Amino acid sequence: MCEAVYHSGGTIDEVNIASCQLDESTARLYGVTGTAAPEATLRQTDSLGLSQLSYYTTAGGTRIAEIDTQGDETGGAVVAWVIIGGYAGFTVNPAQFSYKDGSFTDAGIVQRPNPRSHFVKPGAVYEFGIDYSTISHDPHASKGSGGFVYAPGGKELAVWVGR
Repeated sequence: MCEAVYHSGGTIDEVNIASCQLDESTARLYGVTGTAAPEATLRQTDSLGLSQLSYYTTAGGTRIAEIDTQGDETGGAVVAWVIIGGYAGFTVNPAQFSYKDGSFTDAGIVQRPNPRSHFVKPGAVYEFGIDYSTISHDPHASKGSGGFVYAPGGKELAVWVGR
């Protein structure tokens, strides 16, 4: 999975792949031992380069990243979620991806085509978009404390915060 991201051909690829494999091994260890992984705080980016993204690694080795693609006319944000399927693949559930800031939540509007139940094969890269159009109603916006969240089963595992 790591090679799907880091393939510039330079020596930095070896360092990045090793770091990625450590992330995968650590995530798998949490999964095998049943230990709860700490919530990951990752950096947002608007870069389209896969090697420039901040990834969360699931216990199944799937890598998840967020790209802050653009604003929208409502004052919200359109976000692209990037999934790289782990060793067992990954089934997409857009309800697991939201914007949160304290008690404020924006579940967003999934962009077409709807990726719900789409299976991402091991090593495959898949991207889908969600328009978080009510972010402008966030009462805590001036604090800059919100972020885009991956929360399977309602449990927040990763949050991508401002640059």
